[in-house]
Amino acid sequence: MDNIKLVTTLFLIKFTCLSAQIPGNKYALGDTIPIGKVTYSHQVHLGGFTEKNGTAELYFNNDRSLYLHLGNPEEIGDRYPNPQGVLVKSVGGDKQGAPIYKMHAEQKMLYRDLCVGESGRYIIADTLSGIIWTLHPNHKRFGQFDCRQATGIFHGREYEAWYTLDIPIPSGPFKLGGLPGLILEARATDGSADFLFVSIEISKEISYRIKPPYGKDSGLNYTQYRKATWDFMESTINAMKAQGHDVSISIDSNALELWEPEK
Repeated sequence: MDNIKLVTTLFLIKFTCLSAQIPGNKYALGDTIPIGKVTYSHQVHLGGFTEKNGTAELYFNNDRSLYLHLGNPEEIGDRYPNPQGVLVKSVGGDKQGAPIYKMHAEQKMLYRDLCVGESGRYIIADTLSGIIWTLHPNHKRFGQFDCRQATGIFHGREYEAWYTLDIPIPSGPFKLGGLPGLILEARATDGSADFLFVSIEISKEISYRIKPPYGKDSGLNYTQYRKATWDFMESTINAMKAQGHDVSISIDSNALELWEPEK
């Protein structure tokens, strides 16, 4: 137990997650018909994430979009320390395909994540408008679509995105969005992640429906979730220190979404 460093993205210990209606219920939710689908190669080049890489799909229409990570199987496990500091493996995949449901006009999104101390995944809310994009004059073609370049910072990492004005829908792969057109390809500029264009289908005959994630509500948005996680970890560390253990806590630089606690 001595000289243990606990990293915030690699643990799963108890704080209270609320069981309630999903946070999007104040919006008009329900299944909607897509007008198109983009297929991406979802590649994250960070420790502990590569086994989840694979194909992802974005179903979209004017009002809603749904990103499904098909390379995130249910049986893949994440490691985390239990309250005694012992590394334990949990189910790290998501049988729903790690859905990220975006509401374009409301500039909101709902997604699922592990809720510390609870079994399964809980729904968390985030904003779709949190990226300040810089638009560039460069052009590149993806399939039949002319795309323009933009760069912006999202949750601690800078992304280069290629979006098309031919599809004026403010969505894209992963949690990216907020541009005046659909993002057909995006990369983290530090090489940590690539969401590469594979194909696009424009059709009202796509059988899959855009639907919100289902399950229990965490009762938290992204910022509250990360802060509650950090606060509980700090209290656990202090309790362990009081027992004479040499432990510390730090931010995991291998996390795709970086977060710093307020000083």
